[in-house]
Amino acid sequence: MLNDAFDANCAALQQIKDAGGDVNVSQVDPDPARKVLGEWISHQRSAQKRNRLSAERITRLKALGVILDPQDAAFDANCAALQEIKDAGGDVNVSKYDPDPARKVLGMWLSRRRQAKRKGTLSAERIARLEALGVRWSKPRTS
Repeated sequence: MLNDAFDANCAALQQIKDAGGDVNVSQVDPDPARKVLGEWISHQRSAQKRNRLSAERITRLKALGVILDPQDAAFDANCAALQEIKDAGGDVNVSKYDPDPARKVLGMWLSRRRQAKRKGTLSAERIARLEALGVRWSKPRTS
């Protein structure tokens, strides 16, 4: 029974993927069928966090393109955006006041990472990744 439901939901995700859609559907999707699927994905994410999702199921979901940890995926995407700035010779210490909308959003994200570091809630791995990109944790002193 449980395998049948898992298989059916994976098949529904495959149909979305085949149609070129995003398989990471939301629990608040206005389409009732997609909303149910979004709730199911949320349950899979919760099970994975509690180490209650088998390796086989994790593999199947990842193969479909399901992001099991959206926060990790967002961190990776933002680090990639900072890397692009760095590769172009720019300063990765973007400001939340930047006039460019994309850089402003990235600056707000970076500001929240700095706050998390000050509070002690940013992992050592994430601190190291940001430092490797050239992120400064405080404003440079001016004379």
